[in-house]
Amino acid sequence: MSEVLEYDGWKENAIGEKFAADGAYLPFRGNTLICQLDQGSEIVSVISEMVEAMKAEGLARCYTFLPSASYHMTVFNGANDRARYLPAWPADLSLDAPMSACDRLFAQKLTDFSVTEFPVKMRIGAVVLKRGVSLSLAPMNQAEETKIRGLRDRLSHVLRCRRHNHDVYEFHISVSYLINPPVAEECRLLQRLRAVYLEKLMRVSPIIELNAPAFCVFEDMAEYRPVFRLV
Repeated sequence: MSEVLEYDGWKENAIGEKFAADGAYLPFRGNTLICQLDQGSEIVSVISEMVEAMKAEGLARCYTFLPSASYHMTVFNGANDRARYLPAWPADLSLDAPMSACDRLFAQKLTDFSVTEFPVKMRIGAVVLKRGVSLSLAPMNQAEETKIRGLRDRLSHVLRCRRHNHDVYEFHISVSYLINPPVAEECRLLQRLRAVYLEKLMRVSPIIELNAPAFCVFEDMAEYRPVFRLV
């Protein structure tokens, strides 16, 4: 049960930056490279079922749930308005340049960028309850790990930006963000639901195959608008 209560830092990561205290979306302009989940897939169906079960148990008090259309795995973070410092911001762009200029710069660089690494196979690891609800993902084997880590290195080199956790980035699918820490009874509910839906996810879709990522722009966490898909 202790894992559910480990929410140190969640305010810095979500409330006041990506979400208001009531869970409403705040402006959070940026761009990213993501593998969007097929809305007709079994994994999206099970995640959506889990979300509805959480809402039915009153857990919407604790979380702001993301729309299923936004479910994705981030391949490379890109840049955003809140991280205008090096090396998170591209080294060849002024720190005060508008996000639209960053979008154009990245689009130009990615137009002829080849992603021969895809498709890539990822395995589901856990339903994680820290600072929100997410599914942890890991490459299926060492060959897949080498492919996707190598791709991230290539993207960092071409786009000239890099996050502090670049080498140890943990792949995941975000489902919700924490807005109010759960009390003891809610923790018990979360543990029960986590066990039920992890078992179901492992039964219906333990391995997911992801196609080439799309370069997307976003205004907030609700929607990622594809500019184009890499090939």
